[in-house]
Amino acid sequence: LVAPVVKKGERVKRIYLPDGEWIDFNDKKTVYLGGQTVVYRAPLSVIPIFVKKGSIIPQMPVMQYIHEEESYPLFVHIFPNYEDEKAEFELYEDDGITNDYLQNISSKTRFECSTFDGTYLCSITSYDNGFIQSKERNIVLKLHLDEKPKAVSIGTKSIEYKEEQSIHESLRVNQTAWSWNESTGECWVILPDKRENTTITIN
Repeated sequence: LVAPVVKKGERVKRIYLPDGEWIDFNDKKTVYLGGQTVVYRAPLSVIPIFVKKGSIIPQMPVMQYIHEEESYPLFVHIFPNYEDEKAEFELYEDDGITNDYLQNISSKTRFECSTFDGTYLCSITSYDNGFIQSKERNIVLKLHLDEKPKAVSIGTKSIEYKEEQSIHESLRVNQTAWSWNESTGECWVILPDKRENTTITIN
């Protein structure tokens, strides 16, 4: 939910949030209860953006033109749903240049995250039809959690924990690791996008 300021000189925005829990996407931590109007401070540098609990939001680095960097890391923000419920999103990609999409030449990547008692089970499922964005990019799952996980595994194999500085150096390297940022409450899981069906368990 994006609510930009449109009135000249306005620095406070009154925003109606529908039912549900809404997270301030600018700090990824502040939670608002829906079904009410909130007053949000919006200086010139801030656009009010809210994400509903149980959402998955993909992002990519800023680029100056299409395919400036084909093997960019794909960032996937995951705001897990309530216990015994699931968050899901399907990412669609095509070459962005030709009319091949009219023949459904594209790729789709489905992300799901199920919440259990103390465990998050994420799955990545790929559907490719004549197009792949890159065979070398990494997927970076960013799970917004209340506390640091004890372990992360892909399939049945535990993956290595790395400190935050080290994990940033891994963004463009074909490797698998996870990290935790205490101040932001983000658990990063980095893995190569091999276009294979993958299951990630966060305990």
